[in-house]
Amino acid sequence: MPMPTLTTSETYRPWTWGDVIPPTEDALTPCITHAIWRRAATDPDLQAHIRTCCQRSPWFYLVNCVVTEDAMWPERPGRTGPYALFPPLPYLRWACEVWLSYPVTVWPKARQMAITWLFASLYLGDALFLGGRLNLIQSRDQVASTHVLRRMRGVYERMRGMAPWLVPDLRKSNESMLEFVNGSVLLSVPQGAHYFQSYTPSGGLFDEAQLQDEIAKAVEYAGACCERITLVGSADYGWLYQVVLQDLVGQQEASP
Repeated sequence: MPMPTLTTSETYRPWTWGDVIPPTEDALTPCITHAIWRRAATDPDLQAHIRTCCQRSPWFYLVNCVVTEDAMWPERPGRTGPYALFPPLPYLRWACEVWLSYPVTVWPKARQMAITWLFASLYLGDALFLGGRLNLIQSRDQVASTHVLRRMRGVYERMRGMAPWLVPDLRKSNESMLEFVNGSVLLSVPQGAHYFQSYTPSGGLFDEAQLQDEIAKAVEYAGACCERITLVGSADYGWLYQVVLQDLVGQQEASP
């Protein structure tokens, strides 16, 4: 599959709707081969092209540059280790497009769907390719939110190892924060609505939203400052089920 042809413009804003290639119009499978990565190591023009592709196409970034980690890899047929490129599955490409299209999205899920991997990687890409971003990752407690940030850190470190010219350097890093030289920050926090009053984040990723006691108030506060809000959680109980999904069911039943 050939590399995409892009018209470079100095006026586009990376990763914003209207300035991206819609994921469902992009190639489903990756197109950067090992040979292309090796050539890019010494080819500034190719580096610039790949970087522009990542800025213009979040799906291109996901399937070509994001390497995930699976602790259950021994159970996967054909797998020889825990690391693999982000899975180029149609439903994940659709979810990527929905995430780009709407400022607030809610994702009831079952396990092993790679949904948390998807949105952790997208919020990381938002920080890497836009710059000047503050994205909060919130879960039921600090341990759980730090676990999501650890996934982001792993994706970033593997990208740095593969293509150090592609992503900005880290300025500061600790267990709960990644700060890049482009001014972007990823911060993991435990549950609590006040975090969206103490900070002014660009985006909020709520993982395990069904387990957060203050999730409704946190989303309300996040709505006053965040450009994008993403809620992920099991669909069978908690606020996601009792409020959000029941509202959707009611709307569907009321529709003619």
